[in-house]
Amino acid sequence: NNQMLDTTRNLLLFCARELMRHEQKTLDLGEGKYISLGEIQRKLIQIATNVVEVVGVFDEVDDVVTALRSKHKGKIPGHDNEKDHKSYYEEDEIDWFAIEAFNRGVNLVFLGDILNAERLLSIALNFLPFCGKEVQCHGAEFRLAYRGAVEKKGMGIGSMSSSSSNTMRLFGGVTPSAWGFASVSSIGNAMCSKALFGGSSIDGH
Repeated sequence: NNQMLDTTRNLLLFCARELMRHEQKTLDLGEGKYISLGEIQRKLIQIATNVVEVVGVFDEVDDVVTALRSKHKGKIPGHDNEKDHKSYYEEDEIDWFAIEAFNRGVNLVFLGDILNAERLLSIALNFLPFCGKEVQCHGAEFRLAYRGAVEKKGMGIGSMSSSSSNTMRLFGGVTPSAWGFASVSSIGNAMCSKALFGGSSIDGH
C-alpha cells in the first residue's frame, strides 16, 4: 500500500543520505551482509512513483560524482580524477545510472516533459566519462539526445503533454534488477540493532 511504500522510500532515503554525509560506501546489515549506496539509490529509482522523485535521486548521484571529481582536482599530482567515483560507486553501477538516466530522459522527450528530460540527459552525459567502454561507445547517441532536448527547450516545448498515469508507469521501476538488493526489513533491523553510522555499523571498503 501507499503507506508502506512511503515508509520504504523514507528509510532508503535516510540510509543513502547518511552514507553520503559520513562519506561511506556501504551499510553493514549484519551477518556478513552489506548494501551499497549505489544499490540503495537504484532501489529508490525503481520504486519512485513520479518524475520529481526520480530526478531527485539522479541529482544526488550526480552531486556525489561531481564532488569527488572536483575534490582532488589540481591538488594531488598524478591523481586519476576519472576514478574518484569508485570511492562510492563501482563501474557497473555508474553504467546502470548512465543508461537509466539516458533511457528515461529520451522517454520524457517523447512524453513532452522537456525540462526533466534535459536534466536526466545532462546527468547521463556527466556519468559517461566514468562508464565502461561498452557504454562510452554510445557517447554520440548521448550527446545527440541531449542536444535535441536543448533545442526543443529553446523552442519553448517544456510542458507535460502526457497524462500523469503514463508518467507514473514510465517511472514505476520497470527495469529488471541485475543487482541483489537487501530487503528493507534487513536495513531496518540493522538500524535498530546498532548505533547507525556510529563506527562498526558501516563498512567503508
